[in-house]
Amino acid sequence: MMKFVIMLSIILFSLAAPAAYGEDSFHDLPGQEQEILSPFKDIWQQIPAARRQHLLRRAQRWSGMSAEQQQKTKERFQRFRDMPPEQRQELRQRHKKFREFPLEEQQRRRQRWQELPPEKRAELRRRWHQRRIDKGLTPHVPDDQN
Repeated sequence: MMKFVIMLSIILFSLAAPAAYGEDSFHDLPGQEQEILSPFKDIWQQIPAARRQHLLRRAQRWSGMSAEQQQKTKERFQRFRDMPPEQRQELRQRHKKFREFPLEEQQRRRQRWQELPPEKRAELRRRWHQRRIDKGLTPHVPDDQN
């Protein structure tokens, strides 16, 4: 019985820990997360708990990336920031629509895209950009990235 109580306590504590973690002051975060989240240092306590949790998960994800993955992510983010506002909004809507698919469908589509030869991906990008031009929207310079 005592073993059960101890095990239950450990489980409950581990479930409660992530929620409490986001509630801590900025200085209670691990050093690597503090460094990544430093732009939020002065306003950390004013950020809603759910948003802090989201930021913390993103920081943990970032710290788990290799230097090459971080560099590619920075480049993609910069391309996003360089897009005209209407193109960023369109991309947000497409991402939202994609996220509405069941996880299995998302994975299937990602895998299918990754399995395409680079030439085919480039051709699909060119067609997408041409459709934007045909609609009178600002074209985005296609790249040869994934």
